[in-house]
Amino acid sequence: MLDGRLSTARVDEAVTRVLALKASLGLHVSAELPGADALRAPDHLTWAQECAERAVTLVSDTQRLLPLDPSRQRRVLIIRQPRRTNGLGFPLADLRIPELLQQAGFEVTLYTPQTQVSAEQFDVLLYVLAEEGLMVRDDLRLNWTELHGSPFRAMERFWDVLPTAIISLGTPYYAYQAPRCQTLVNAYSAVLPVQEAVVRALTGQQPFHGVSPVDAASALRPGLARLVQQ
Repeated sequence: MLDGRLSTARVDEAVTRVLALKASLGLHVSAELPGADALRAPDHLTWAQECAERAVTLVSDTQRLLPLDPSRQRRVLIIRQPRRTNGLGFPLADLRIPELLQQAGFEVTLYTPQTQVSAEQFDVLLYVLAEEGLMVRDDLRLNWTELHGSPFRAMERFWDVLPTAIISLGTPYYAYQAPRCQTLVNAYSAVLPVQEAVVRALTGQQPFHGVSPVDAASALRPGLARLVQQ
């Protein structure tokens, strides 16, 4: 590096990749530090649950879709990112919300590009997304082609067909990209306690305590909504 053959930025990039690999293998945990079992102590789990419950935010629900009830909205269609990765491209675990909804008594179907979205097939549609801002990710806008599976289906807006909610476990700005979606929930993190709190809030088992850190509601005001639709 000192003789100019490698830049400081290139060395930093290489070090970051090595550290990320070690983290993915669990090698970043020191034997002198508390291990995973210690971090799952009752007090820590209680704190995690309390923080998660306080985070979940109901930005809007003008269609009065919530709370979800399996006796009225049993057939749930979920659209999610086909492949979750971190900022370095390493795969992330699938979100557990579909499984948690099944445990709550709902019949959950995961969307594919072949899915026929209709009120005869489903009672409610949930977009469940977990896009977080990172230095190497410069675009957090809704990618309709990725979500719907093809450029042709990207033009569809399913809230014209089914009661729809967007659940964001990351960026809180989706109201600006989808002002016509009448139900929006923000939760800011995809960790499991937050996913569990989201499902409890969606099904009325706990209230929505969160307060949006951004003025997402302004995107839902009639004037701006009309402007975005034009």
